[in-house]
Amino acid sequence: MKVQTALTKIKAYDAKLAQTLRGSEAFNQIDDAYDAFVYRYLRPRDAVLISQQLGRPLTTLELARLVTAAYNQTDLTATLPLTPEVKLGLALKFARRQRQLTQQDVAIQTGITQSQVAKAETAQTTLSLSNWQALFKAVDFVPAFQFGR
Repeated sequence: MKVQTALTKIKAYDAKLAQTLRGSEAFNQIDDAYDAFVYRYLRPRDAVLISQQLGRPLTTLELARLVTAAYNQTDLTATLPLTPEVKLGLALKFARRQRQLTQQDVAIQTGITQSQVAKAETAQTTLSLSNWQALFKAVDFVPAFQFGR
């Protein structure tokens, strides 16, 4: 999928929602279709984490970029200016999912608790570089991105 395709679909849903009475059956159906499109590939938790890190709601274009990256199974961290912690966490989560591993699988391989793995994926913890290295080794991934904004 291309960003323009996702952007066009999101804008079309937004326009329909703006023209429909909030709370009506039609509004709920359009809203459900919107959610099905946006969150079919992009996980809601990832969108919330990114929005929180940015300190504001995602723009329509940013959402389209994220949907496109998720659909194409490319790195979400490359689509927006995120902190290094969020980039690392999302890269870890993406690599773990690609290899169909659970957080518990990674925890067992690394000796890091499942709770710490979950916190690392959501940028809610500070880990040593050696722990990050162990996590990425467990998911067979070499992160390659810049740490600047």
